[in-house]
Amino acid sequence: MRYRTAPQRNGAASLEKLGWSRLLFLRKATGRDPITQEEAAEVDRLGIRWLTLG
Repeated sequence: MRYRTAPQRNGAASLEKLGWSRLLFLRKATGRDPITQEEAAEVDRLGIRWLTLG
């Protein structure tokens, strides 16, 4: 039986692909800067999952 492995994720490389600085990422992750539909699609494609705090 073959198992699929999760893709390796590199945060810095993902930010580079998005064209975001760490500060811009933080602003987008906290909702202080809106995410466009195109950005949301790219974030999903890169496998980025947002952390939700209670």
